[in-house]
Amino acid sequence: MDPGERLYSEKAHCFCPICSWMVQKPHLQPVRLTPADKRRARSLQGAFLRQLAAKNDLVVGDQAIDAMLADVELREALGLCTYAADLFERLEGRAVGPASLALWRSFAWTPQGSPRPDFELTVAAILTAEQRLGARLIRDAGA
Repeated sequence: MDPGERLYSEKAHCFCPICSWMVQKPHLQPVRLTPADKRRARSLQGAFLRQLAAKNDLVVGDQAIDAMLADVELREALGLCTYAADLFERLEGRAVGPASLALWRSFAWTPQGSPRPDFELTVAAILTAEQRLGARLIRDAGA
């Protein structure tokens, strides 16, 4: 597939016919997540859990948070809720970059690494996930 051409001007100086010319557009490349992107996503998930605990007046230790982050049964719920929180941050103009993609892949992709064919992000799924995480935080706060 030919991506076409675009108008180019050195340092975006001037786009008049004398100072600009056409150049080939680069082929689109998929984003490759780095280990740092994945660590950032995990950090965002931990921050989300701490905020959820605080919102519910719960005191939950770092060990309980780490245990929840490591629980494969909570992978999708954590990803959904943290991604939803990230969407609100993006609405405010604060973006976390490729870590958002790592969050997306934690629930919209299979654990084996391929997209779920008929996945649809819904509010109901996010709210259900938040209730599940809240119940786990309540359980861990009481322990």
